[in-house]
Amino acid sequence: MTFFFPADRRCHCRQSALTLIELVVALTLASIMMVTLLRMTGIITRETTQIQRQHIDRSAALRLSDRIRVDFENARAFRVDTGLIELGGYIAPGHLPGRVRYQVIGMLNTNALVRQFNGRQEICWLGVGGINVDLLSEVEQHSGTDSSYPDLVPIPDRIRITLTDDRNRLLIREVIHHHAQ
Repeated sequence: MTFFFPADRRCHCRQSALTLIELVVALTLASIMMVTLLRMTGIITRETTQIQRQHIDRSAALRLSDRIRVDFENARAFRVDTGLIELGGYIAPGHLPGRVRYQVIGMLNTNALVRQFNGRQEICWLGVGGINVDLLSEVEQHSGTDSSYPDLVPIPDRIRITLTDDRNRLLIREVIHHHAQ
C-alpha cells in the first residue's frame, strides 16, 4: 500500500529551460559574432575589389606602354615639357609622316593622359599623376634634326618613360630602345 505525502510531491527532474541571464548572454555573444562576421565580409569585399581593379589597371597599363613604345620607336624627333611629350616621325598607320602628342590635362576633377593624333584625341588614362621621360643615352652624332620637324630634337637611343597615377602608384616604367628592330 502506498501513501501519498504532500512533501514528496516535488519532482526531482532537471528542467531544460534557460534562465533569463543565460538568454541575455547567448544573445549578446550572437550579436558580437554577427557584427564581427559582417565586418570581415566588408573587408574581404573591399580587398577583392581592390585586387580586381589593380589587375585591370595592370593590363591597361601594359597596353598603353606598348602603344607609347611603338610611337617612340617609329618617331624621328621629340619634345618633352611638363606633362607633355610630342613625337614627330612615321607614326601613322602605314608609317606616313605625322605627329603624336601625349599630354596630361585636367578633366572631370582629375588628370587624364590624352593622346592626340591627326586632330583626334583619345583618353589613354584617367587619374594620371604624371609622365616623365629620362634620357639614358646621348643623341648619336650622325642623327641630325629632321627638316620636317624643326621644333623637335632627335631621339636618343635609349630613354625611360615613367607614368604614375594620381595615388603615385607606378603604372609604367619602361626603357625604350629607339632604334630597336
